Amino acid sequence: MNRPRQQRQNRIPRPNLDGYRQGSFVTPSFKESLESYSKEKIVFSWRYFDGKHEAFNCGNADKSWFMDLMEVMKNVSNMSLNEYMQCKPLRVHSHDWSKVTYKYDHLTAEQVKQIENDTTQFSISQAKGRVHGFLIENLLFVVWFDPDHNLYPGDRDLVLARQPLSSYEILQLEHDTLKEEYESLLKEKEALETNLLQCLYDKEEGA
Repeated sequence: MNRPRQQRQNRIPRPNLDGYRQGSFVTPSFKESLESYSKEKIVFSWRYFDGKHEAFNCGNADKSWFMDLMEVMKNVSNMSLNEYMQCKPLRVHSHDWSKVTYKYDHLTAEQVKQIENDTTQFSISQAKGRVHGFLIENLLFVVWFDPDHNLYPGDRDLVLARQPLSSYEILQLEHDTLKEEYESLLKEKEALETNLLQCLYDKEEGA
């Protein structure tokens, strides 16, 4: 029976490998495809990125952290799949779902089941957190940035943060602040003008 169209849309796309498997044997075309993917460069996808989670919104991260993050991601994007998996400074490994504090709860249950064995994470540096996601062939889907090691905090307390404001929200806040200051100064000006007129009137009355 065909699945409903809505369910199909929730499925995470995988490359269509011709001759994927025949029984329990790996076909030559499948083996060739695997070898090809292992040599291709890592490509990042942001389709399932979640920057709103209180534990992974980078609300406490400084500018230098983001520069380090971009540098590491640039280096990863120049690696083949094999190079990525074997790069010791990155300390690449999958998730142990029994030890994490959070799961990819913004994905559907079906999607989580599909990628539960495809998870990956790599280090920005030993003290600067990790990038979490899942890997399908050479396509790395970024899910969370974790500067505070919140997915595996160990004995540390979780470091939660409010979601940073967007550029538009910052401008709107500045606009509202300036508007309030303007209205306050305008009222002060009107009060001074009223006092001045009263002083002039009193002076004329006393003349």
